[in-house]
Amino acid sequence: MSNTAGASSRVGSDHVEEFVHEHPRLVMFARIGWVSKGVVYTLAGVLALTIAFAGEGAATPGGEASRTGAITRIGQASYGTAVLVIIVAGLVVYALWRMVSIVLPAKKGAQAWLSRVEYTASVVVYLLLARSAVSYIGKGEQGSSGEKSGEAQVDGASREVMSHTGGQWLVVLTGLVIVGAGVYFFIGGARRRFDDQLDGRGVGPLDHRHLVILGRVGWIGRGVMLALIGFFVMRAGWQDDADGASGLDGALRQASSSTIGTALVFVIAVGLIVYGVYCVISAPRRRLATADG
Repeated sequence: MSNTAGASSRVGSDHVEEFVHEHPRLVMFARIGWVSKGVVYTLAGVLALTIAFAGEGAATPGGEASRTGAITRIGQASYGTAVLVIIVAGLVVYALWRMVSIVLPAKKGAQAWLSRVEYTASVVVYLLLARSAVSYIGKGEQGSSGEKSGEAQVDGASREVMSHTGGQWLVVLTGLVIVGAGVYFFIGGARRRFDDQLDGRGVGPLDHRHLVILGRVGWIGRGVMLALIGFFVMRAGWQDDADGASGLDGALRQASSSTIGTALVFVIAVGLIVYGVYCVISAPRRRLATADG
C-alpha cells in the first residue's frame, strides 16, 4: 500500500517538474500573483489596525478593512489604476496556478482532497477579487461607490438565505464551515503546513527559518480572522438576525467594542500584515505543488 502511495506521489512530482520546465513563464507570473496577493493582504491588515486603535465606530481611511477595501484604497492612490492593472493580472494568474495545482496528479487521500477544496476556494475568492478591481478600474473613483462593499454583500446574501425555509440553519452551517476553515489555517500555521510549498532556501538576508516564522504568524492570523468572521455569521443565523452577519470589516468592528476584542483585532491585523509580507518575500521561493502539498 505504501509503495503504491509512494509511486503516486512520485508520479505527481514528475508531472509538476515537467510542467514547470515546459511553462517557466507561467510559474514566474504565478509568483507575481503571490506578490499581488501579499500587497492586498498587507494593506487590509493596515486598514484593520485603524480599527484596533480607533475602536468600533471609527471611520477607516480609504474604505473598509477587507481585501475589497484594500483594492479600493489602492485605486484611490496616485498611479492607483496602473497598480490595479498589475494586481488584476497577478491575481488572475495566481488563480490559474491554483487551477493547475487542482488538476495535477496527486494521491487520493483525505489531505489531497482537502487541499483541492482549499485551492478551489482560492480560485473563486481571487477571481472575485480581481473582478472587483476590474470594476473599480472601469468605473473609476467617481463610480466606485456603486460597487457593493464586502459588508453589503455579506448582509445581502445572509438576508436572502434567511428569507427561505431552513435558511437560518444554513447560515449557521456556513458560519461553522468558516470557523472550521479558521481552525484549519490555525493548525496549518502551527504545524508549518505551508513549508512544503517553499523550495527550502532563504531570500536575501532572510534564511528559510525566518520565512517559516513569517508564514506561521501569517497563517495563524488568517485562521483567527476566519474564526471571528464565522462566529458572527453563525451567531447571526442562530439569532435569525441577518444584520449580525459580517465580513471582515464588520467582524473587526463588532469585536473592537470590548478590551479583549480590541486585542483580538490587533492580533488579526498584525497577522494579515505579516501574511502579506510573507507572500511578497517568499514569492521567489514558491514552488508549484500538487494537492499533496
